[in-house]
Amino acid sequence: MMYCIIYEAKGGGLGRTHIAAGSAGAAETLVYEWADAGKLPSLPWLNHMVVEPDAEAATCDLGWLTVDWDAGKSMVAEPSATTDELIAGLASIRFEAETGGVTVSGMEIMTDRESQAKILAVRVKAAADPDFSTTWKALNGWFALNAATIVALSDAVLAHVAACFQAEEAVAAAIDAGEVTTRAGVDAAFVAARGA
Repeated sequence: MMYCIIYEAKGGGLGRTHIAAGSAGAAETLVYEWADAGKLPSLPWLNHMVVEPDAEAATCDLGWLTVDWDAGKSMVAEPSATTDELIAGLASIRFEAETGGVTVSGMEIMTDRESQAKILAVRVKAAADPDFSTTWKALNGWFALNAATIVALSDAVLAHVAACFQAEEAVAAAIDAGEVTTRAGVDAAFVAARGA
């Protein structure tokens, strides 16, 4: 009797194979019992599940994902997420976008929280002293900044951060209204709301 193994490899790939009955012991044993030797993924697996025979056309719910086999191909259907999970995922997406940097007048500016604080501090100095100038280290090099350029840089960073939070708010409202119901939908809605 053959069993189906569904696995998620360490590199993120999803696959399946078959093992002979009685070989569903330690993962190392599976290496030698692999039916499709040419498709052997590297161990360790992030997740795996032994499915009763014969799972060829079955839909297998693994908890961490749902697998639907169609003509020998794997198609991954995203497991349903609760509203709270979608909102939490949205906050992570916003944070990554917010702190992912922005390009201003050719300068690739970091926008992590520490960089935002430094930009605000230098803006306060520039506002108090119109003759103030400094050198700023961006991701793509050093740039000489005068007071006016510092204010423009600060305005651009603020606009970037505000756009990220505005997008999060809009997508959160869509989630609450039941208009966005999947993680992929959250990603797409956030990109659309930012206009990016």
